[in-house]
Amino acid sequence: MRTSMSRNKSRWLRAGLAAGAVAAVVIGSATPALAAAVTVTLSATTGPSIGGNTLTATATTAFLSGYTAPGTSFTIPACPTTYSTTPVTPTATVGNVQATVVKKLSNTKAAITVPAGVVTVGSAATTKYNVCIYGTMTAGSALIGTATYTVAVAPNVTSISPSSGPAQGGSTVTITGTGFPTASGSITASIGGTSLLSITPVSATSFTAVTPAHAPSTTALTLSIGTTAGTLNKTSYYTYTNGIVIGPNTAPNTGTIDIDVQGVDFLAMAFTTTTGTTPNDGNAHVYLTNGLYSATGSTTKANGEVAECTDVIVVGDTELICTLQLAKKIDSAGLSVVDGLSTARTVTDAVLTTASPTNGLATTAGALTAADIGLVVTGTNIPTANTYITAVSSGVATLSAAPTAGTAQTVTIGGAGRSVSAGATNSNTTISGTTLYSADVGRAITGTGIPPGTTVASSTTISQAATATATGLTLTVGGFTPVGVDTYTVTVVDDGGFGAAPSQSIISSGATFTVSPY
Repeated sequence: MRTSMSRNKSRWLRAGLAAGAVAAVVIGSATPALAAAVTVTLSATTGPSIGGNTLTATATTAFLSGYTAPGTSFTIPACPTTYSTTPVTPTATVGNVQATVVKKLSNTKAAITVPAGVVTVGSAATTKYNVCIYGTMTAGSALIGTATYTVAVAPNVTSISPSSGPAQGGSTVTITGTGFPTASGSITASIGGTSLLSITPVSATSFTAVTPAHAPSTTALTLSIGTTAGTLNKTSYYTYTNGIVIGPNTAPNTGTIDIDVQGVDFLAMAFTTTTGTTPNDGNAHVYLTNGLYSATGSTTKANGEVAECTDVIVVGDTELICTLQLAKKIDSAGLSVVDGLSTARTVTDAVLTTASPTNGLATTAGALTAADIGLVVTGTNIPTANTYITAVSSGVATLSAAPTAGTAQTVTIGGAGRSVSAGATNSNTTISGTTLYSADVGRAITGTGIPPGTTVASSTTISQAATATATGLTLTVGGFTPVGVDTYTVTVVDDGGFGAAPSQSIISSGATFTVSPY
């Protein structure tokens, strides 16, 4: 009978325990759990010191079946086999902090809010705890689940420098704040959802990184920092600008140079008319500008291009190649400046004669003036490539060579310089032995010993001193005026029209281009 009563008593005790059971949770050290407890998966295995964040604990078995009100403690160094209600402030060797918010979500899942007492211990960078789940919050309740969880001091960001950069990335930024881990690989970071590259911890208060490529942003993007303490998001922290980087970035103004342009969104732009003949149309263009490009105006630009990079080849969305014209300056109306003063013009009603006057050129509109003296004239019935106007009287010009007579002729006046032989220079501004006209004053003059950008000052002088003494020179007067020696900005625009409001690259150090004298 005694044996039977003992068995019945044992059954009654087990039944009573099952009927009144609830769950409890303890987060303790990383010591392996007892075999009777299941391993649970946490929604995050790391978090900030002093808690406040909520975790979910999930198992593949119904480890919470029969329990209705789980609770929590955080314990160092190990999960006790039964629940303890005695709080102990964590140290390097011992700790037991009870959580006040633990909710059963299902038989396989619980939600646990980490209490403020779960902290990094002493000067340690991180402190590891076990998540220990018990049957109830009552002392002596059995362990039913475990997991490991690490806390660290949460980072804080106070600044990023610089706070903007080109959209093609490659800029090194320095992020300053507190709570940064210093071990390699311990920090992750992103801007606008795109991960930063080459993250390098410097100290607990700063690290450096390299920006990736990102589409230009009209507003500052969110900077996200990830450490073992979790993720910190700082809104409105970094702006990607439509900047470009070019190479090479210097050349003389005596001809052309091919440049490589690194940027973004080039495949979306129509570089279909970049031949240099229509630099102001509504397509995309690559300009050399003196300062910030501005297309304001219906017939001229407030600060337009001084040269165009022609024959654009788009290599890809982030790269293009083009030929920068440095010997052909463009004026504010978007025309290549020739002769230092005027642009080439076409006359369709020219009358060419061999007499009255000899080698004559007239137009029915009488548009020729003394300002045209010295300009080259080209056309089907003009004898040589160096035929030019030597005089103008009563609207009729005299040419340097006899044309083929005819009416309703088409000729071009200007647009090329005239060749002048038998010139002589010394090491100053004097020039002799060359026929220069009053109309030549201000026009470009080029040749051996003549510095780039030199113009005619008078019938015997030039604007810059020749670099050497020479005789028997062949000089060119007029023609295209080269871009002046200075520092400029290469600018990419998606609309080159007058008065347009284009999307354009910004002024940046990467877009700086220097025009040199040689």
